[in-house]
Amino acid sequence: MEEAIIVLMEKEKDTGKFIGEKGSYTIEKGDLVHSFYVLKDNKGEEVYITLTTDKDLKDWEYTAFYDYINLDNLKSFYEDVEEVDDEFNPAFRFKIDYNEEEMEEKLNQFIDVYYEEILKTYDEIKDLEEEYI
Repeated sequence: MEEAIIVLMEKEKDTGKFIGEKGSYTIEKGDLVHSFYVLKDNKGEEVYITLTTDKDLKDWEYTAFYDYINLDNLKSFYEDVEEVDDEFNPAFRFKIDYNEEEMEEKLNQFIDVYYEEILKTYDEIKDLEEEYI
């Protein structure tokens, strides 16, 4: 797993255009981050981070992964989550509060717990190939 410096860009809500940089963060498991941006609305600023897997999955693993992953352990980190099904590997877009002072620490804690969960999921599905083919 590679450490990465990721840049949080602000997107315009209506057009989706990037309008500025909010900050950069050192992420220990940066390979898991697919996209990362912030949107501002009347309630404040919300960060959207899309996390994926650390390896390519076979077709049957892709389906089994979505069936077996349990994101309940992550609920304290995010406000909302959605599956992103148009990616090659399973991915989830999480909405989290923006907190400039604690962002790097929060992100690393969140991604660590997410990584633990995907490892558990790999272990749970490893012998299920026959059920999914």
